[in-house]
Amino acid sequence: MNARLPAVAHTAAPAAIDPAQQIGQIAVQLPGATAVFRRLKLDFCCGGQVALRDAAAAKGLD
Repeated sequence: MNARLPAVAHTAAPAAIDPAQQIGQIAVQLPGATAVFRRLKLDFCCGGQVALRDAAAAKGLD
């Protein structure tokens, strides 16, 4: 028997990320963010109180 999942409508656009938001908050609220932060070597745990723009600038990222 083949089970089918109901179709899910994706009407809402993804929310923009606020560069002033702390990376620890983003890691908790945005699925997949921790994988990106790990890949970019951004500390979202102990150093998670830093704004995304500041953490990215410290690593030379835009």
